[in-house]
Amino acid sequence: MESPNKVVIDTNMLLYIEKFNIDIFEEIKKLLGATEFFITKQVEFELSLKEKENLNLEKSSKIAKKIMEKNNVKIMRIEGENADKSLENASKKGFIVVTSDKELRKNIKGFGGEVIYLRKKKLLELDWKSGRQQNVWINKSQGQSKGASK
Repeated sequence: MESPNKVVIDTNMLLYIEKFNIDIFEEIKKLLGATEFFITKQVEFELSLKEKENLNLEKSSKIAKKIMEKNNVKIMRIEGENADKSLENASKKGFIVVTSDKELRKNIKGFGGEVIYLRKKKLLELDWKSGRQQNVWINKSQGQSKGASK
């Protein structure tokens, strides 16, 4: 039996669940197959902070937390003075990072990590270590998606 892919998710992607009406968990499963989902303690803290600081993000945060619970997202402890550093460290340990933060994506790809990100609000794209890209088009209206590789 093949071991599941280990994926760690950034705060921005969790907030996109409500903002763009996307179930990133289902879409990632379509892209990767068997997957275990994680967030870092730093991402958990950042999500709670955004919920308290910004009323517009409160709804997005609560929806993200509900969907995380539904998908058995585990909270991991890893070193890092902030969410981005913790995600970089997770990537160095073999986790695929899900983020739309351009700087973080660049840093992770710079040391050979793998990144999934939202492109044009309708495509989840995975950059593999080998340089190959794989993506899933998100069809929001029917809740279905189509896969493709480059």
